Amino acid sequence: MKKLLFTLSVFALLLITSCGKDDEVQVDIGVSGNLVFDGNEIVITDGLYGEISEGGEYAATFFLSDAPISFNAETEQANFQGDYLINVIIYSQSESFESGNYNVATLDGEVSDKSSFVVVADVNNASSGGVLAVDGTVNIQKSGDVFTLTFAIDFEGDTELTGNATGNFEVVDIQ
Repeated sequence: MKKLLFTLSVFALLLITSCGKDDEVQVDIGVSGNLVFDGNEIVITDGLYGEISEGGEYAATFFLSDAPISFNAETEQANFQGDYLINVIIYSQSESFESGNYNVATLDGEVSDKSSFVVVADVNNASSGGVLAVDGTVNIQKSGDVFTLTFAIDFEGDTELTGNATGNFEVVDIQ
């Protein structure tokens, strides 16, 4: 489990910190939704999805943004150009994705089956480097190639992330 989560964390770091390149392609994936974070409405217009399955364990990462996300598959680097980036990492003790509730786990807490980590990066408050959820649930449903993520997440300081996003997320190879 730790290997899967570490791999996804490294991928997340690359996505959040990398710069755009000339050979990147713009990803048009049809993801949309409305979220509210700390009282601010976020209109989701783009998203990426990647997964790893190994030894009977499954992990995946979703990225949602309020502006286009470009991705270079050759270098596994991406760049988003909006004000918000929401990263959801999920883990389950199964061979593949399972729809359902993923309860928020904290870095110092125990990770159980169907756990999630949720980080919100606010470009307008870049000094925070992103905030990690402390409680709540992400409900993730899949129908064909379409995912729906519904958030009921709490952060420290009475900050919440609520709402949902739906779409055919662009699948990226993170293995």
